[in-house]
Amino acid sequence: MKRFGILLAAWLVFGRFSPGIAAEPPAVSLRSGDRIVLVGGTLIEREQREGYWETALMLRHPNLDLTVRNLGWSGDTVFGEARAWFDPPEKGYQRLVEQTITEKPTVILLNYGLNESYAGNSGLERFAKQYERLLNDLSPAKARMVLMLPPLAESMPAPLPSVEATNARLEVYRQRIRDIAAKRGLPTIDIQPRIDAMPAEWKRIHRTDNGLHLSAAGYRRTATLFADLFASDQPWSVSLNADGTVAKQSGVTATAEPAGKKVTLQLHDATLPLPTFLPTLPDAAYPPHELRKIVATGWEGNFQLRAGNADLGTVSAADLAKGVTITRGPMFEQSEQVRKQVVLKNQHYFNKWRPQNDTYLYGFRKHEQGQNFKELAQFDPLIAAAEKQIAELRHPKPVTLVMEPQTAPLPR
Repeated sequence: MKRFGILLAAWLVFGRFSPGIAAEPPAVSLRSGDRIVLVGGTLIEREQREGYWETALMLRHPNLDLTVRNLGWSGDTVFGEARAWFDPPEKGYQRLVEQTITEKPTVILLNYGLNESYAGNSGLERFAKQYERLLNDLSPAKARMVLMLPPLAESMPAPLPSVEATNARLEVYRQRIRDIAAKRGLPTIDIQPRIDAMPAEWKRIHRTDNGLHLSAAGYRRTATLFADLFASDQPWSVSLNADGTVAKQSGVTATAEPAGKKVTLQLHDATLPLPTFLPTLPDAAYPPHELRKIVATGWEGNFQLRAGNADLGTVSAADLAKGVTITRGPMFEQSEQVRKQVVLKNQHYFNKWRPQNDTYLYGFRKHEQGQNFKELAQFDPLIAAAEKQIAELRHPKPVTLVMEPQTAPLPR
């Protein structure tokens, strides 16, 4: 192997969209000890069962003591009708406010406007007035308010209808939310511009089930875009000299151990990558700045790549020159463990605050089983145990990456 030089470059969740798009400062800065409460409709509620957005926040901030509580409710609006059960809509609104304040948040992220937009222009001012009422009624929490704009509907193939009219209405409501935020001096976060900035190949793979609701793959693919709004990018790269020693590094502590044609890298990442979605999606399904790629120039022959005990396959020098994407290995397994604990925590929390027999526990039939209300507190230690695991697992562990020459030809 000619050792003209070796370049190892990897792009994590924390890079730019492309060399031509400058990184933006985060819309919201999180602090250690923040208790983030997510409030909204289907977009928020469904995220808790996938956990990719919350996992991205945890991985992006491994040294911050963060807590997340998801109070999303499918079909919810700023009027709280979905939370009313068998009561009048105003009772649902009162529950929305009480549930949020009870969680003692330091940050409240609200995502409303999609369902309300179907009322069109005639319902716009009613929506805006109620949104401002909600913000006023949540102010006793003394939390930092963040308004998340609802993303636009995704165009889907027939027989699903065109989303042109839906998005036209939605854009009017999105602008009204911006106006409310500007009037109150509140930050807004919007993943739509980041979706629009993705290349055409990325957009050809649908992110929703029906044009409106994100699929599991959709939450995974937008997790980076969501996390970008809370922390600036941190590119990860390692460059090696011709003799195999480290020339420069960013986002990782790297040491090289050259041994003839074999190079062993000891890597300790500053932050973990997001989990790989299974079944594995093609590179085009991910934001380009998220991909981890190894690029090696000046090599000849074929090479086996291993990360820890994971065999990453055998690649040619030509493949390495173009860039080989890494989507497996101990670092991805560790981040998937974080996500699983996030989902488990969310399940326990959901069962506590939205038990299936809520009508019997504290509704109009509580005279029958209301004595079982005390059992809801038994979820607290389960939630705490999952959060302890999340806090421990989100810190990256050292990984050994081996690039070793192979004599056998690649299979065709």
